[in-house]
Amino acid sequence: MSSYTLHLTLCLSLFSSQLTAAAVTDVTSHNPAALQGPSTLSFDELVTLATNDPPPAPLQQKLDHLLRTPFVSNEAKALGVLPKVPHVAEFGPVLRLAEWNINRGENESEVELALTDANGFITAARKNASLKPSDLSLATEEVRELQGSDVVILDEVDDGVNRTKYQNVTRDLAQALQMNYVYGVEFIELNRIYLGAEKLDEIDRPNTHPGEIFGLDPARYLGLEGSAILSRYPIHSARLVRLPQEYDW
Repeated sequence: MSSYTLHLTLCLSLFSSQLTAAAVTDVTSHNPAALQGPSTLSFDELVTLATNDPPPAPLQQKLDHLLRTPFVSNEAKALGVLPKVPHVAEFGPVLRLAEWNINRGENESEVELALTDANGFITAARKNASLKPSDLSLATEEVRELQGSDVVILDEVDDGVNRTKYQNVTRDLAQALQMNYVYGVEFIELNRIYLGAEKLDEIDRPNTHPGEIFGLDPARYLGLEGSAILSRYPIHSARLVRLPQEYDW
């Protein structure tokens, strides 16, 4: 069993009368500054999940809650951050949304630079000798458009995964951009845990650190990958909409 996968859609409703962003109801924010969301699984629970199909009922319930409940933070609202509301000559003030598959956040610093400092990103891009002039021109145009986006949708975003140094990529980017956010878990990566668990019958586990068995930091590994919405508008409520699973890769 390589992962628990449920396709998801993060729903965001935009009310044009006040240009207020809100995801469709499920988690309602009573304390807008506080992070709200489900409990994550401990490393021992992840090992149990990787080695038992189906998992014990209490763990299945906790997993279901994690996969169906979004994390929501309105820290930017509490700090008094306001939307940029870019102006387009032929339309006037607009709500600009951007969508970006950030490949799990493995290049998080470059993503942050593109969203916060267009000139800095372009300067860095010019140092890439393999970048064609036409590609640089397109990147320059797109990165300048990004600066005015008050809502940014991110796909393939890690939280607590070793390849991205166990960072909460959504939170890091939201804080750097001073944006509120909602994050939904699409699946939990169990490959390394499943392979490591196969070794447990061959070694003396009490005398072996779990990190040596799994090649992971048990204190920091969460294994979450999902989608996120960053917004300069407050997120009043949110829910995850699961789509039917048509293919298990």
